Amino acid sequence: MVSVSLVIHFLSKYKDFIFKGDEFKIDGFCWRELKECCEKASKSAGGLDNWTKSELKWTSDLGFQWLERFYRKVEETGKWPETATMTRAIFLCKDPDDKANPMSYRIIKVTSALYRLWGSVRIKDLDGWISSWKTKHMFSGIPGVGAEDCAYQTAIYAELKRIYGEGFTTGSIDVHKCFDQVVRTLVYEIARAAGIPEGVLRAYRGFLENMQVRFQLAGTLGECHKDPTSIPQGCPFSMMMIALLVRPWICLMIESDIVPRTLADDLFIVAEGKRHGEKALKAMELSRQFFRDIGAKVAPKKCMMSSTCPETRKHLRTQRWKAHEGEATSSVAIKGDEEDGKINIVNHFRDLGCHLCLDGSAAATTSTDRINRAISSLKRLKHIPMATEGKLKIIEANILSAALYGIEMTDGCKSHIRRLQAGIADVIGAKTKKRSQLGSFEIQRWKRDLDPEIAQLSRRVTLMRRQIDKNEDTLDIVMLCIRRYEEGHLYETFQK
Repeated sequence: MVSVSLVIHFLSKYKDFIFKGDEFKIDGFCWRELKECCEKASKSAGGLDNWTKSELKWTSDLGFQWLERFYRKVEETGKWPETATMTRAIFLCKDPDDKANPMSYRIIKVTSALYRLWGSVRIKDLDGWISSWKTKHMFSGIPGVGAEDCAYQTAIYAELKRIYGEGFTTGSIDVHKCFDQVVRTLVYEIARAAGIPEGVLRAYRGFLENMQVRFQLAGTLGECHKDPTSIPQGCPFSMMMIALLVRPWICLMIESDIVPRTLADDLFIVAEGKRHGEKALKAMELSRQFFRDIGAKVAPKKCMMSSTCPETRKHLRTQRWKAHEGEATSSVAIKGDEEDGKINIVNHFRDLGCHLCLDGSAAATTSTDRINRAISSLKRLKHIPMATEGKLKIIEANILSAALYGIEMTDGCKSHIRRLQAGIADVIGAKTKKRSQLGSFEIQRWKRDLDPEIAQLSRRVTLMRRQIDKNEDTLDIVMLCIRRYEEGHLYETFQK
């Protein structure tokens, strides 16, 4: 009854922001599509039956024809065999340094290969339907975009504002265990209003409502149980459904003169123009209320705000918000009763793997930590008795890639880059004090240049070209930045 009243309230309150469309028409199943999907499938974890999509490619053409009939029947009736609904739930630690804390684990539900095959084919068939309701602010669940695009667009926007001296305020909203809190009935109603094919919705709903979950821990399986809420993260539809679920929030933010950004449960806002600090604060409160309305819990401790304007940051530090009923109150930062509900204000922060600085500094702790770990790995690799060719492969595929992850959107510390450069030369170069560092990279020339200076330039240019090709606005922003650099305003600071 609680979920019914919640759905009715949400649909009524946000009716102007919910996308509405006619039912999207798709073709029936074709067994050749199933076969092609299996043949192209990458290696993935199996469900409780231990079968994977890639293993299903061993099926004969006759077998795929029977699968076609099976999926047609499932979409007609919404009923799945009991064995196909068995799902194992595994625990993935988000923080390697906090493994003793049960709340630091993310629960990943691995569904059966039969269900994932159906979902993979149907999500491809729904490309046209997704295009009808997607917005440029979505970076997950949408074909052709991802975290890399999301981080780059945010970083280049911040750079443009920085060099032109235009102030703005940002906010990050963290939904506590987002996928585990989703009220499925609400998802079904929003998807139906948007025009999802009735057969697809019937099969999707039939699976989720009958899904039997067993926790896998320390080599053992728990008892079967059904979750009253949640959608499985190991489902081809999950990211798309989350994007559709938060679409009303995107429309609400746009109406409030806010630039929103979504990547699954990672929500980000930017307020610019006059009184941008007040607009951002109001948007954060609206966002907190929105997620209470969909039955989710917001984690105030993990929500944060930042601004390019020192006065705005100072003002925001005096503001507080109290935990509302239904919020993850255990996550509120409480150092004493007087600090209950204190807003987390930061000058620089990690954003989707890169590091953003809004106070005019060049802090890049995320990148620096990665480089330091890579240097430690190089010291160990140096003493491993292995041929140089093997070490070159490890450096290219593992150490250098991990060290420079996110460097495209971050101003890496030059001294640490040089230390990384020296560490690589120490592994692949001659064992003599007279060794030339640059000469080591030339002598041991590999498939790709392993010099970190060259590698980071290559990564930045490659990503910029890719983003220009994917987003027509990116070229205009890049040209505006270049013109400003040429005018000598490379280190422009914010005045307001």
